[in-house]
Amino acid sequence: APDPSRWSIDDLLEGARALSAEVRAHLLRGVAVNRAAAEAGRTQRLGAGVGAALAELADRGRLTRDVTLEAKIAAASAADARMSGHGIEVMSSAGSGNQGIVVTLPVAAVAGMIGADDERLAEALALGHGLAAVMTGHTGVLSALCGCVVKAGIGAAAGAAWLLDPSGRAVPLAIQNMAGNITGEICDGAKVGCAFKIATATGAALESALLACEGVSIPPSNGILGATADATLANIGEIARSMRDVDRATVRILERKGGTRT
Repeated sequence: APDPSRWSIDDLLEGARALSAEVRAHLLRGVAVNRAAAEAGRTQRLGAGVGAALAELADRGRLTRDVTLEAKIAAASAADARMSGHGIEVMSSAGSGNQGIVVTLPVAAVAGMIGADDERLAEALALGHGLAAVMTGHTGVLSALCGCVVKAGIGAAAGAAWLLDPSGRAVPLAIQNMAGNITGEICDGAKVGCAFKIATATGAALESALLACEGVSIPPSNGILGATADATLANIGEIARSMRDVDRATVRILERKGGTRT
């Protein structure tokens, strides 16, 4: 089987441009499926109610509706539905339903904002899913790092950047922004509170892309960033592998809590 960690960003961009009609249709179906989950989560105020509350705050003028907030409402609402155990399907990414939500809905929100056609949206989604797979190759299926940030979040940032700048120049800059911003978000299990993390990852991903298109990017000399975005992805894998003590501490805390799960 191929090792996704060996795929470069240029490889993913090339593959995204060469999608078959069947693959494009499948990727677009993922948007429809995840939007249906978001609608259920928001209208029924499922789970922690993060998406529904964000929408209500916007309706009351406490938050301003823009593409970032709309994407956060959609992604959080879908996570609210999924993590509540509601009987609705979502399209996953790299083996995770929550990651699928984060790859698809923010990228679709940007496509709606700029009026991108389905062909461009499908290509951006392919890039996002591809990066989630690459990062799974680097970090493993499960790690102490939140996959909605370092896998799907990076994928969403890249997909959004490619929609905003079809030349592809903003894609590595958006990845560097996302990686240099919230890589440290930990994973402490699947639960209703993941909707908060998904909202955060969504907002950071779109801001990373929007800023990249304005020429704003965290310099490679900063922190864990590599000289290239591809090198940064490998560095995040190294960080993930170094966090095994965080996993053990998380398990100890969960065991002390016993059966108090919600």
